[in-house]
Amino acid sequence: MFSASSSPRASSQEWKKKTLEELKVVEEQTEAAAQKLSHKIFDSVNSNVWEIYQGEGRLEAELRRFQKAVNDLSFQLDRWQSTLKPIENALKELGDVENWSSVLDERVSELVE
Repeated sequence: MFSASSSPRASSQEWKKKTLEELKVVEEQTEAAAQKLSHKIFDSVNSNVWEIYQGEGRLEAELRRFQKAVNDLSFQLDRWQSTLKPIENALKELGDVENWSSVLDERVSELVE
């Protein structure tokens, strides 16, 4: 009778032991799956960050190139302006002389008549 009463207790302990082992296996599997998921999320985020970083580098390089082009064009514009300024002044003077001569011509014509 003593052995019969210990049998249900032994099977209960075996069941608990088996359940704990299964729980431990499930826990390990869950932890492994969580780590894999964490790594995949981390890699995905890092991948996007890396792409953004590379894009930023390309944009900065392009900006430097455009800035150099603007500076070069500004320098050329200044050179053209300094070259054309005397010509512009000469044309203004020529226009003034032409106007002066036409006014003088009109006055002389008026005096002759």
